[in-house]
Amino acid sequence: MYALQHYNKRIMGVANLDPRSFYSFAKMHQVIIDLREEVDFPINAIPGSLQLNIKPHEVESTFGDVDKSMPLYLYCSNGIKSKIIAGILAENGFDKIYRLRGGFNAWKRSLKVK
Repeated sequence: MYALQHYNKRIMGVANLDPRSFYSFAKMHQVIIDLREEVDFPINAIPGSLQLNIKPHEVESTFGDVDKSMPLYLYCSNGIKSKIIAGILAENGFDKIYRLRGGFNAWKRSLKVK
């Protein structure tokens, strides 16, 4: 239930970016977080991303010591988990959160279009 509350609302401080914009901005800041399962990460990942498979209830303890002004770029498989995690981060004072709209699936589709 907690997760659904974050998914069903628009979140202040969170930008939803298309794959091209996401990667352009993220590579400048170098903090790209892959929220998918560990098994998915070594096979396919956005270049330069760090794998951090956390559950919604683990966000506060995982990011407790992170500078809240640091830009965070999040993606998951389809965009759902990143939206939930982004909402929790925003509630905890992070205000520069960027998500890959559509997740890694959108990323893969964008590579096929080129």
